[in-house]
Amino acid sequence: MEQEKKDPEKVENKEVPEEKQEKAPTKEAASNQPADKKPSGGGKTCWWIGLIIIVVIFIAYFGLAWLLRTLDKTQKEPTGTTSTTSTTSSSATKAGESQSIKDLVGTWETTCLTPDINSPWAEKHVFTFNSDGTAKHVRSSGENCGSLKEDQPQNYKVTIPAKGQIDFVSTDSGPSIYDSYEIASDNTLRFGHGFCNCSNTGGGKSGGSADDRITLINNYLVYQKK
Repeated sequence: MEQEKKDPEKVENKEVPEEKQEKAPTKEAASNQPADKKPSGGGKTCWWIGLIIIVVIFIAYFGLAWLLRTLDKTQKEPTGTTSTTSTTSSSATKAGESQSIKDLVGTWETTCLTPDINSPWAEKHVFTFNSDGTAKHVRSSGENCGSLKEDQPQNYKVTIPAKGQIDFVSTDSGPSIYDSYEIASDNTLRFGHGFCNCSNTGGGKSGGSADDRITLINNYLVYQKK
């Protein structure tokens, strides 16, 4: 018995079970499905704000540190008005380094000196320098140190024309002296004028004028500050 021939069209049109057919979404279902989320710009904004805050804090920190260092340095630096330390202290300057009468202010005196033990003569000198540029010199003399008597005081106007130079201009009737001086490191004061136990006093200069200034320091007549 011949097998029944199957019509191909009927096979293709054979109905597919309802449960196996995929149902196409309706328009209402499609409209109810959530749309794809797009990346929001809020995250980037927060990132930029945070970066700006960090930069501001960084600048403020280093700016404040620089300001504090500047103020501290300004306070430590001298203001431009410095006090002058007198060279007549224990750290007195050497000869020729002073140009101010302030370095001489005070009373200076020698011991009793006898330049020649075979000659009956002794002397002691006292110089008083004032801050107004005036000075007084008193000499005491006698046959020996036990018989000293003060001579007439000599008053001067004192100026320092250059390093190591000193001018004693008499304000009495006495002579003026154009001299040299030295304040040594041992706080002693020496001039060029004055008696000594030497043969070349003053380096051959008389000290009667600026051109005839005494340039040789007298190391015999030594003044000590009182």
